[in-house]
Amino acid sequence: MKKITIELDEIPSVFTVNFNPKGLKPCPICGLIDNLFIFKGKYSKHVRIVCSKCEISTLSQNSIADALNHWNNLPRKENEE
Repeated sequence: MKKITIELDEIPSVFTVNFNPKGLKPCPICGLIDNLFIFKGKYSKHVRIVCSKCEISTLSQNSIADALNHWNNLPRKENEE
């Protein structure tokens, strides 16, 4: 399993639309990447990744790296790996 590292300070706002760090996989349901949002708490470090089309989301994570790794490890169809 390849881990992604990114600093929380690299996320510019409370939520970021179409933020696509290198290595982020597309949505496991619809296969799109342009609909992904990364939500970052304003007063906490809790982070979630959400697809605005499917409304699938990661659980709240303690860091952006954990959220990205959780997202990338969600089950996908074989041809999308």
